[in-house]
Amino acid sequence: MSDLQCPFSAPLLAKVYACQYCSEVIRRGGSEIACSDQEKNLSCQRLAELLQKELLLMLGYENDLLKTPHSLLQKIQIGGLAGLYKYQYQTDQVTIDSIETLVKMVIDADPKLSQIPIKNFVTDVKQVKLKRRHKKNN
Repeated sequence: MSDLQCPFSAPLLAKVYACQYCSEVIRRGGSEIACSDQEKNLSCQRLAELLQKELLLMLGYENDLLKTPHSLLQKIQIGGLAGLYKYQYQTDQVTIDSIETLVKMVIDADPKLSQIPIKNFVTDVKQVKLKRRHKKNN
């Protein structure tokens, strides 16, 4: 079992997107997504950190566990990947069967990750609708 935690766990746990290098593991804290490849995990981590940092700022938040809603971090993962997909493939139809393939394509095209139009992904983040985990009591 791998100890590498996937930085894009939210869309994988929600089964919105997929990745051939990831698998769900159950730990004391609940379900997590483990990555089986250290090099690919580092690439994903690098891109995920950039998306989170930039999108939090653009949405008026800071990276603070006490101030930033967990749901926003989930939306950034899902919407950030959707924005990357739309940017990379020049389409509005988002189907991500391999997060790793998308990450590799983005990094191969822009190794410094300096040309990605992250500001364009704000709309994708805002459009994410997370599934409710519990029903409201009436």
